[in-house]
Amino acid sequence: MHSPSPPPMVEVKGESEDDEDGLSPYERAQLREAIAESKKLANHRTHGEPSSSSSSPGAGPSTASSSAGPHTASAGSSETAAASPSPSSSAAIAGPSPAGSTAGTGPAGPSLPSSSSAPISMQDLVAQSLAAANGTAGDAAPAAPQPIAAPPPADPTFLRRCRESDLPSVDEVMHRSLQDPVLIACYEGLLCLRSGTLIPWTDTPGRGFINFSAWAEWLPKMNGGNAFAAVNFRQVGTIRNPARASPVDIGLRVLPGSGQRYNMYCATNPPEPLIAVSCGWLERSQLTAYSGTGLPQKFVNVILHSQEFQRTTGFIRMASGYPELHAQFARNALQFSTRAQAQHGPSSPGDSPTGKRPAPSSMFRATADPAPTAAARVAADSFSLPNDAVVPVYDAREVNSLDFDAVLPRLAESLPTYTGGEIPYGSFVVVGYTMTIYRANNGNMTLGCNLQWVILLGAPEN
Repeated sequence: MHSPSPPPMVEVKGESEDDEDGLSPYERAQLREAIAESKKLANHRTHGEPSSSSSSPGAGPSTASSSAGPHTASAGSSETAAASPSPSSSAAIAGPSPAGSTAGTGPAGPSLPSSSSAPISMQDLVAQSLAAANGTAGDAAPAAPQPIAAPPPADPTFLRRCRESDLPSVDEVMHRSLQDPVLIACYEGLLCLRSGTLIPWTDTPGRGFINFSAWAEWLPKMNGGNAFAAVNFRQVGTIRNPARASPVDIGLRVLPGSGQRYNMYCATNPPEPLIAVSCGWLERSQLTAYSGTGLPQKFVNVILHSQEFQRTTGFIRMASGYPELHAQFARNALQFSTRAQAQHGPSSPGDSPTGKRPAPSSMFRATADPAPTAAARVAADSFSLPNDAVVPVYDAREVNSLDFDAVLPRLAESLPTYTGGEIPYGSFVVVGYTMTIYRANNGNMTLGCNLQWVILLGAPEN
């Protein structure tokens, strides 16, 4: 017996496009069914689980770790960067990602509370970061962008001392022994720098530079996310962190006069003054009244964080072209000051007030100090505030999430003014300053850090 043949397809009115595509009505129906099934599958993949070949959210391209280039450093200077773990990994990179930060300005890490929730305390930040860092201390942070030199301004009074070709292939300032465990991942991908030296005016040794994680013991309730963001701020416009920014984009404006005097500018076209930003431990505040000794000027003395100081001096060396500079620097504290009215003996940047709560020994990381030399002074010029100026001090202690990229260009509109008199000893401060390099009366080439403003992030309760 033979099976009956299928009934002939009846041509439906309106489907006479056979003549156009060469398909019969039966073939066209099969094609439509295939298209419908394909659409269903595509819709399922769009709203359901991603396929195994899809990249996880936030994961970068597989070649990201090789994009740093020959002039970027790993955290230990001689170690290569490891691949960043995916967000689903149980071991996150040490160090949090401050809320509001922009891509490329800091390392990836545990998410911090949003601005609408309670901020993370310094004590909790350090505890979580150290716990997350177990076994992942060498994980890589996103590579820093390659330096892009600005077009040289057509100005004979503007000097460029650092070109991209001057960047070393081996970093001279990065050492694991100097790095805080919470910040190790932050140094991956930064530009390699040559070592620079600030020569102190006294041979009295200091206690060392600041360990970032020790703030958890000293100021446990301080907003840890804001402190982390302050250390890892890179730049916004001409406001730049010397420990993170590129010296390739910096130049020196030659000032008229009989002696050598230069102001540090950004290599924009036209050049604009560099506003440098650093943070650390407030060793002494002399902002509301003049000190009884030394120069009649207003100042703060700040001890920078370990490794951040070495990167800052490396930046200054490469941008200025001077491997060594004298400075108002003593006992690990760098002075940021207004102009002085007269020239007297230097004040003591390392002086600490007596009768205060003693700082824990873990707060400081001792390093070898350079050899002492003669005293230096800060020059008076139009690049600094006059000695009778009111130095702006802003209070950010109650800010849940501080976006430095947004706040720094608009400080007066963004933060309340601090009204507590002198800033307490042992406070966490961020300082904005300009830099002048000049030949002092004794012939020494000297760095002057000209104070512009201060931000208070945390202060001892007592």
